[in-house]
Amino acid sequence: MKSLQLAAVLVVGVVVGSILTSDSVEAHNTDVDWKFYGGTPYDGGELCFYEALSVARNGDHLRVWTKCLSEAAISKFDLDVGMTHRAATNIGSYYALPYNKAHDIDGNQAVTITIYEEIATNGYLTPPIRIFYEIECREGRLRTLSTDMTINGHHSSSNTADEWSYIGPEGNGATLRKILCDAR
Repeated sequence: MKSLQLAAVLVVGVVVGSILTSDSVEAHNTDVDWKFYGGTPYDGGELCFYEALSVARNGDHLRVWTKCLSEAAISKFDLDVGMTHRAATNIGSYYALPYNKAHDIDGNQAVTITIYEEIATNGYLTPPIRIFYEIECREGRLRTLSTDMTINGHHSSSNTADEWSYIGPEGNGATLRKILCDAR
């Protein structure tokens, strides 16, 4: 947790430094952009993200890849200078967190979530859980299309679509629906 707090201080410092100087930092080239949407209590806590660049829309339906990362691993992760700069640039340019569409958060939480997203996007941590969802926006239903999980050393996967289930008013499904369906 102390490394995450230090990272938040560094991010603020880089924002101020970026405003005062014109130093360039190597561009972040990636084909993914993982956005925070919630968490799970499994294995001591997981933080979950959806992949924003590959959200596929077809009428009222959308498909989205998600992954969850260990909260402990994220908290211990050491940000490099490029990652800190990218997070600071987002914060300094008034980046609108998608999560804020579904939940009210304060400035400290926004900084922390922005750092989480940078860690998730860089790909250094292996996700124990990946799920491909389909959401039916108007009816408020969700189904799992594919799963890939490794929990306590046991791996399982499925590429068989589940039955549709209604999304409750709270939880990760509700947050994904608010973020993604309202973004249309």
